[in-house]
Amino acid sequence: MKLNIDNIKWRNFFSYGNAWQELDLLSGINLILGYDVEKDKSNATGKSSMLETVPFGLFGHVNRNVKKDQIINWRNRKQCEVAISFQKNDIQYQILRGLKPDYLKVIENGIVLPEPSDKRDFQKQIENEILNMDLKTFMNLIYKNLNNSQPILSMKKAEKRKFMEIIFGLGFFTDLSTLCNEKLRAIEKKLHETRTEKEYNTRTISNAHNQIKNLTIKLQNFTNSIPLLTKAQKTYDSVARKSKGIHDKYESLQQEQIEYINTQKLLETHKNQCIISLNKCKTLATLSNEQVKDAKKIKKDLEKYRELLAFLKKSPTIDKIDEEIKDFEEQIIIKDGLIKTYRDEMDMITKGLAKAEADLENEEIKIKLFENGNCPTCGAKIETHKLEMSNFDKRQFKTKIKRDQKLLQKYDSYIKGCNNEKEKINTEIKDLRKNRNNVTDIISELNKLGNPEEKLADVAKLKKRIKRYVSAAVKLGKTRDKQQEMISSLQKKIDQIINESVKLKEVIDKLTELETKIIQYEEKIKEEEKTRKEFESLIEENQKIINTLKIKSEENDKKIIKIQSMGDYISCIKTQCKDENAKQYAISNVIPYLNKQTNHYLSEVGTDFYLLLDKWLDVEFKGPGISNCSYGNLSGGESRSVDLSLQFAFLDIARIQAGIFPDILILDELLDSSIDGPSLERVMEIIKLKQLEDNLKIFLISHRKEVDEIEVDRKYKIIKSNGFSYLEEGSYNV
Repeated sequence: MKLNIDNIKWRNFFSYGNAWQELDLLSGINLILGYDVEKDKSNATGKSSMLETVPFGLFGHVNRNVKKDQIINWRNRKQCEVAISFQKNDIQYQILRGLKPDYLKVIENGIVLPEPSDKRDFQKQIENEILNMDLKTFMNLIYKNLNNSQPILSMKKAEKRKFMEIIFGLGFFTDLSTLCNEKLRAIEKKLHETRTEKEYNTRTISNAHNQIKNLTIKLQNFTNSIPLLTKAQKTYDSVARKSKGIHDKYESLQQEQIEYINTQKLLETHKNQCIISLNKCKTLATLSNEQVKDAKKIKKDLEKYRELLAFLKKSPTIDKIDEEIKDFEEQIIIKDGLIKTYRDEMDMITKGLAKAEADLENEEIKIKLFENGNCPTCGAKIETHKLEMSNFDKRQFKTKIKRDQKLLQKYDSYIKGCNNEKEKINTEIKDLRKNRNNVTDIISELNKLGNPEEKLADVAKLKKRIKRYVSAAVKLGKTRDKQQEMISSLQKKIDQIINESVKLKEVIDKLTELETKIIQYEEKIKEEEKTRKEFESLIEENQKIINTLKIKSEENDKKIIKIQSMGDYISCIKTQCKDENAKQYAISNVIPYLNKQTNHYLSEVGTDFYLLLDKWLDVEFKGPGISNCSYGNLSGGESRSVDLSLQFAFLDIARIQAGIFPDILILDELLDSSIDGPSLERVMEIIKLKQLEDNLKIFLISHRKEVDEIEVDRKYKIIKSNGFSYLEEGSYNV
């Protein structure tokens, strides 16, 4: 896969100012020269900086150990921007990157790709999905700088391994190994879940077996009430046969008893009515006789009735007397309220008086103790004003006591006045009540006397009634006696019925008791049958659970075997993906070609040695008179020749494997030292040959005078003036 880098634009990048610079990257060998106008030299003009826009644009880093803030032009200090355009698989990409403000955008066929929240994730996405390489691989494969690039042969083993995985396309095995680890973890989890499920099913089956066993024992020991029901039914049938029609007979007796009782009650009612009538006749006859005898007394009562009636007309009514009594009682209530108020005040004054007397006594004791001028407790001298204060308090207490005593006497006189007024009012009330009692007695006497005039008129009528009452009483007495005889006769019949009913009731109660037992046994049998069916249903359900879980357990066994088989398969794949297996095999197939191509380029340079690389790029140098030679033993020119030859060999492998293959090669100051004149020409022939084979865009940066005379496809000139670098317009030629 070829990565065609077409164009790059930049500004405020290292020594370049705010004006946009643009470079079209064309195929061929391109020479970058520089000139500092003020210093009249070619060093530090911005040649390397121009081509370092390529790694910065792609990866956000440059090929030197500087901080990001140092990449920004030191005068402008902002808006450092690089835009690099390239093609991959006929897709046009442009990466826009800036510092102050920081931003990163990717445009794919004119459409801006969505940006993750984390720029580091976005850069990883660009490297993995678009560039298919990281910065270190790019710098070792595409960009060569004598001072800053780390030679491949001097890398650590882990770095070499990572480099070869990308160059030889072996990242697949790492990814596959990672995927195998994930799958193995998932398999282990699934295996654990399946085993857990199987263990759970086994426990559930065991519990179900135990439950079936317990339910079976319960069924075997289950109570059977059918024999009890049969026995009760037989007893009931036997008693029922012997007492056939007993209920009808009992009901008939009860009905007959009710009729007799009702007749008896009716007779009792008639008898009682006769007795009442008889007593009434006797009473009326007696009263009538008394009234006839009391005719003289009635005349005297008539005289008394008229006298009392005359007196009553002169006296006030009871309502008027009651109203006066009520008024006097309200006055007494008012007086009682005043007395209570006065006594409450006296209680408060008495308490205050007691306190004042106690305080006075305390002050007098204190004054006696302080009279000698020393404190009786500690012996300290007492100030005069304290004794004066105590005397002042004593006078105040005496004044208060006198004032409170006067108030007590005043309130006591108020209370006595109220009590005297109450006595007068009570006397008035007493007289009124006496008057009222007299009126009440007269009214009562009048009521007792009735109307004597009417009584005298009734006496004549009563004499005639007495004869009728006596005759009626005789007849009622005979009727009463006859009804009593009938009642006694009915009572005997009722007693006979009751005795016979008691015997029948005992038999009926026994039948009822047996019926109740039969019903209870039937209900119990139903409940037992229901419970038995529930137990049998539970046994059946547990058996179904056992059968179902046995099938699941068998399925789990098969699943476990299948999962274990899959785990073994993936473990085998993982083993093959280890460095010493598939990777080693793949690298071992490439190493011979790598050795061949590297030694080919070394021979073209004219070296008198060759190298042998093993599977992890550990190198051994051989040649006439050479033994135990390492990469560190080589001279600068020799190591430069080895680095360049190895880099070209890797480019050949990358092109053959059709992995990632950028069409640019940057050689920064690679030819400026350690290579003599003849070797320089041979190196340039190798570079030209490489350019023609792969149609590369090779950029050479050099200060060497001989390089300026070398034939190239085009030359670029970087001018530095007033501290700013810029690409001279029209500075290239073909």
